[in-house]
Amino acid sequence: MKNDIDKKYDIAVSYASEDNEIVEEFVKKAEESKIGVYYDKNEKASLLGRDLNEVTEEIYGESARFCLIFISKNYINKKWPNDEFDCAVKRELRTKEKCIIPIRLDNAKWTGSLESKKNTAYFDLTKESIVDFVNYMSEKMKNAEEERVEEAVAEEEPSLPTSHGKKGVKVLSLLAICAVAVLLYLFSAGTSALPDYINMDKNYITDLRANVMWQRSKAGYMNLSDARKYRDKINGKKSSAFRNWRLPHKNELLALRKIVKKYPGYFPDENPWYWSGDEKGLMFAWAVKLGDDSDPDYINKDEANAVLLVRSLE
Repeated sequence: MKNDIDKKYDIAVSYASEDNEIVEEFVKKAEESKIGVYYDKNEKASLLGRDLNEVTEEIYGESARFCLIFISKNYINKKWPNDEFDCAVKRELRTKEKCIIPIRLDNAKWTGSLESKKNTAYFDLTKESIVDFVNYMSEKMKNAEEERVEEAVAEEEPSLPTSHGKKGVKVLSLLAICAVAVLLYLFSAGTSALPDYINMDKNYITDLRANVMWQRSKAGYMNLSDARKYRDKINGKKSSAFRNWRLPHKNELLALRKIVKKYPGYFPDENPWYWSGDEKGLMFAWAVKLGDDSDPDYINKDEANAVLLVRSLE
């Protein structure tokens, strides 16, 4: 199963400073296409005072979904770009997932550790345009996100043995009758009873299977910055029974949506978008609708969305 941890950035760029002009052009067009990019020139404030070795490990070894390596004659012998590449290689070995995408800027020979990627499909900017590459990356990001959403919402269901002929038809008919009977029972009984792994009181809903506790009602509508202030305010209250509340991960909201759909009526106002704490680049963060099957979307952090806090059970 693929790693389902949400990444802070869609992509991180690794390049030699001499090639900055073309990389900067790519970053601008990528951000226009709502691709979250780690680009060191845009992170000057956040990098002040930090250990750059730790930053390299964090970004290229964990926080970006894909690492774009802009390979050129300038890149080959540069220390920092090669350190970034090595972090991405170690990550691939550790996670068994491919994250490196090479981009050829000239006819440089891939030497040293770069030689390990000589058989990897790459994008050639000597033959195609930056706009083409951004379009390819947008499609790749969309496909990757669809796969992650499918994994997050997929439920394991018992498979029906293959049947043939009249016997198979009878089995399917019997199952259909049973299913209709169950639906009629649930309809007549009103709101479905919660399963054993869900505990509920007037303030909280606890999911023992996911090992989390949710607020029973939303905190209101606010931008992401105010949502975090609200979280800190709740955790700072002396009267608060718990002090480890946080904004949920996107995949936790998707899991909650399955409960909301299966057992309607326990969460008020299921329709709006709910903030997750998972950011997508500098301007956006992921949000999820609990009331329908809309795909998660990344929304400008300054917009107002619903807030529902969650805490991990200790």
